[in-house]
Amino acid sequence: MAGYNYRTWKSNNAEVAEANGLLIATQVFKRLKIDSRFILDHVRYEEKHHTSSMYNMTKYYDIEVVRDFLKKNNDLYQQYLHSKKDGGFAKKKFAKTTFLILPKKKRKS
Repeated sequence: MAGYNYRTWKSNNAEVAEANGLLIATQVFKRLKIDSRFILDHVRYEEKHHTSSMYNMTKYYDIEVVRDFLKKNNDLYQQYLHSKKDGGFAKKKFAKTTFLILPKKKRKS
């Protein structure tokens, strides 16, 4: 169902996705108490839709798929949490390639 709802600033397809139980990463974070950045970086989204007045693309997730992913990849999530706590290297996984992202340098005041 194409179109855009200017009252909610979402595409009609985004509204249908929400009605079908799909959630954005921050909503999954609130329900499961896990880091939304981890969800965005590691969990495959179900659908992508336009949202906001700038027509941004927003990823929608099935909460059951996220739960299954966490059960199967709990060690990956724990590594992610430890790297975040230590301020060390954070790992992003894309397909079969792993990239290291250096932490931001602190500005001198």
